[in-house]
Amino acid sequence: MSTLKVDTIQHSGGTTGLTIDSSGRILQPTKPAFRAYRNATGWNDISNGTWTKVALNATDFNIGSHYDTSNYRFTAPVSGVYVFDYQLYSYSSGGGSKNMAVYVNGSEKMRSYYSNEAESTIKTHGPLYLNATDYAEPYLYVANATSNDYYFNSSSIYGWFTGYLLG
Repeated sequence: MSTLKVDTIQHSGGTTGLTIDSSGRILQPTKPAFRAYRNATGWNDISNGTWTKVALNATDFNIGSHYDTSNYRFTAPVSGVYVFDYQLYSYSSGGGSKNMAVYVNGSEKMRSYYSNEAESTIKTHGPLYLNATDYAEPYLYVANATSNDYYFNSSSIYGWFTGYLLG
């Protein structure tokens, strides 16, 4: 039996990929992860009967800079399983059903559905396998509303899109 004792594992170029502290906790400082939200005032109209990409234009953290705040898209730097969490606060005086989805490379991969509630928090969560250069985007759809629907305002506590590499 042999024991390997290390505190840090680095790439030959000097980038630290893994650190183990004295209690055995592992830190992976370059593991892709982000939390995006909308940084603007007011509400956003969502047209009835149309899938609309949600404009999340700011991040709380963006390890590796793989979430693009100008096109509202996460691009996978490496192939692997990624976990996504997506939440929006939705309000409409016109009712209607609301769907939110995570699209990968332009195709729907995860969806949550809420029906005929004027006010609701819509959530979806789950793992997706992405190849390197695949991209994931948040979308919202409203159907059968008697007026346009609105999603969250400027506070990041009401809506976000997060993701991280599981492995």
